[in-house]
Amino acid sequence: MKLILTILIIAFFAMSCNKKQPVKNDLVATTAKDTADFKKWLSDTLPLIKSKTPGTEIVIPKDSTYMDIRKHYDEIIIPNQHPQDKEIESALWLLKTNDSVPDQKFNLSFDVIRFYNFGFPKIMIDHSYEIENFIVRTPTKEIKYQFNKGNLTDKKATVLGH
Repeated sequence: MKLILTILIIAFFAMSCNKKQPVKNDLVATTAKDTADFKKWLSDTLPLIKSKTPGTEIVIPKDSTYMDIRKHYDEIIIPNQHPQDKEIESALWLLKTNDSVPDQKFNLSFDVIRFYNFGFPKIMIDHSYEIENFIVRTPTKEIKYQFNKGNLTDKKATVLGH
């Protein structure tokens, strides 16, 4: 009994003397480094974006933790003609996948929004893409779509008066 009590006292004394090591917060250090890396990427990339994409709206907050790039498109589309712009080509592809391309000349307007921010640890840049205000106008109707998870949804048609 004395032996067990002695062992317990020694074990308790050893545990109480063991100093805890400070816990290193790797997430805070990584996040600070990722933020700094993103700000450097942003300062290097922004002049290129401005020179290559005129007519875009660029939003960067004072703390430079993200960047939004918004571009508006408003084009007259003639059936069977290949568009020169990749964003318009993508928009036409969305219409084709929904069997919604008008047979006649039409107006296509939409906004493309790209969001950039620093990602999770080890992922320097996080990027997402959205389309808003997607509208198809023919002489007789206007069709508004929502963009959700890479697809056009919620089609709302309005008949236009002459």
